[in-house]
Amino acid sequence: MPLMLLVLTFSVLLVEPAFDTSRQIRHDITVSSARAMGSDMLAVRNALAAYLKATPGASGQIALASLGLPSWLKPDRRIRALAQSGRGYVYFVPDQPLADLSTLLGRGVPALAGIARNGRLVSPGSTSTMTLPASIPDQAVVLIV
Repeated sequence: MPLMLLVLTFSVLLVEPAFDTSRQIRHDITVSSARAMGSDMLAVRNALAAYLKATPGASGQIALASLGLPSWLKPDRRIRALAQSGRGYVYFVPDQPLADLSTLLGRGVPALAGIARNGRLVSPGSTSTMTLPASIPDQAVVLIV
């Protein structure tokens, strides 16, 4: 019996750190993926701003290929660009609702960035909310140009 207790104790000492390492790796992958998505969204936002200056009458969904993104930049397929009433919107719907944009967009979350809730932009950078186009789904992460 004491030998079994010793084996059990030894296994717990070896297995527990492995679970901690696995959890840390999953967390690091999630944070890295979120930062990559945020970088893609910011690049698309900047390209959309330039596109809207060049074509001020643009309206509706805009294909990312028409934004003149660098050939090496391959943004996530879930990112969408929309123009309506002279404003540009870059958005995507995450797999799980986000509570915090700082992981995605860094510490300096722009004022015109937030999460779509009930047709409005809820932003940590602003106390007011803005109405969004109806085609932007609820829980989407949105950047406004």
